Amino acid sequence: MFSKDFSVGLTYRDPDESNYQKMPFNGGVIFVAKSQKEQAIQFLERVYTLYQTQYSHQGTWWGDQYAMLDAVGQENFHQRSSDLLHVDNAKVQLLPCSVYNFSPNNKYRAIALGLADKKIIHFKGPRKRLMPIYWHAYLNPRECSGLKRIFSSVVNWINLLSLTFQEATPTGLFLIAHTLKK
Repeated sequence: MFSKDFSVGLTYRDPDESNYQKMPFNGGVIFVAKSQKEQAIQFLERVYTLYQTQYSHQGTWWGDQYAMLDAVGQENFHQRSSDLLHVDNAKVQLLPCSVYNFSPNNKYRAIALGLADKKIIHFKGPRKRLMPIYWHAYLNPRECSGLKRIFSSVVNWINLLSLTFQEATPTGLFLIAHTLKK
């Protein structure tokens, strides 16, 4: 990620999401490249000024994201030919939320496969309940070594599978059981 030449990295939503046109950015993750921190600071100061002057009445929700879009420019964003935009002196790297700011569905089965292709998993809102389960199933075992790590991984994965079964519909349980028989 930081081998790329950029000042600021912003994550953008999937174009199929309903609010993509009005609010394509998710302010939950912002990257700043140390090598271009002055340009990054200038860009983020611009975002802050836009927020203060135009969106502070929106309080804690969405104002920052509208300000980001204004700082980048709607036309600049929506008609881009690459995911690297030049905004004043800053190089703004656009990164898909689907990889760099991913929010799983609020179901245990959404995290059952580990999400190894995701760089940042954003457990926002009610999804926070999934955090400890994900931690124990995929991250905590890394602190162990050898057989203890393997055993811990298996136990935690079985616990996650059990929770997945509990939230499954009867049809889903049948499909899972049928798959396990093979």
